[in-house]
Amino acid sequence: MPINGLEILNIDDIDREISTENLDLPLRADDFAYIIYTSGSTGKPKGVIQNHRYILHLTMNYTNSGHICDSDRLGLLYSPNFAGAVRDIFCSLLNGATLLPYDVKQEGLIGLSSWLKEQEITIFFAVATMFRHFVSTLDKQEKFPKLRLIQIGSETVYKKDVELYQQHFSDDCIFVANLGGSEVSPIRQFFVDRETEITGSTVPAGYAVEDHEVLIFDDDNQPLGFNEIGDIVVRSRYLFCGYWQREDLTKKVLLKDAEDENKLLYKTGDLGCMLPDGCLMHLGRKDFQVKVRGYRVDVSEVEMVILNTSLIRETAVIASTDNMGEQCLRAFIVPLVPHQALSLSVL
Repeated sequence: MPINGLEILNIDDIDREISTENLDLPLRADDFAYIIYTSGSTGKPKGVIQNHRYILHLTMNYTNSGHICDSDRLGLLYSPNFAGAVRDIFCSLLNGATLLPYDVKQEGLIGLSSWLKEQEITIFFAVATMFRHFVSTLDKQEKFPKLRLIQIGSETVYKKDVELYQQHFSDDCIFVANLGGSEVSPIRQFFVDRETEITGSTVPAGYAVEDHEVLIFDDDNQPLGFNEIGDIVVRSRYLFCGYWQREDLTKKVLLKDAEDENKLLYKTGDLGCMLPDGCLMHLGRKDFQVKVRGYRVDVSEVEMVILNTSLIRETAVIASTDNMGEQCLRAFIVPLVPHQALSLSVL
């Protein structure tokens, strides 16, 4: 039944006898390619619309930065309805590389190590949390001779993640932290090798990728200078097309670019600052900031401090109300050692 002039097809209702031949339909770069749903930091799903131009540009950036070629073997650890799967699928197929699915939910992370070695995976994409849990299953003797590239993102990448990579992977393997999202990815990349030292508790968002200019704006949408904290804004012609049936939300985050009519500005909702050498520092979500006793606090910064101890594997900090009705912060933690007793003194 048509909705808003568009006919909706239910794949479960499609005739199984339909021809599988290529339909040979003309496709333009601006034609919609897919809608993928993401809740972001709000918990409310939004349908992100992407076109063919975006997919080709995303594939080009990951291909060029990672030198992906036909001899590579990529593991697909995501469901196809996850934004990361779009990258994995098209980086494989459009480069003639091999794509090998692995069902993490069914097989678990314990068997992932053996699978990576048996399938001779060369490029490993994962969200940061999955990478941490995976490495926790390894022993010091395990080697991955074919693995040459680890790409992680979707979440804050911490100094500890780099240390885990340096402990368990060879000198020939490069670690890349990516900043991006369902709306646009990647917008920044930071490359790490065995000799890289991270001075802070988090890995920098990194340096520019082709055709994505990153700006730092204040609350009045005016550009800020180096080392000034503000909204991370992306200027590009390779952005998402908007949110499905959410014109109100689209108008809030996609703005016209006064300098170039062929580009748009995307307000990511993230906070950051630009260093003088062009490196972007990601400072958390703007909507993760809360006020405690009149002071503005970014909960992601508190999480970084907690994770900087040597006893915590994961943490989540939320704003809450205490018995006196005052705003406070509560931290939920996962010890590095299971069932280990912790006290405030260690934090």
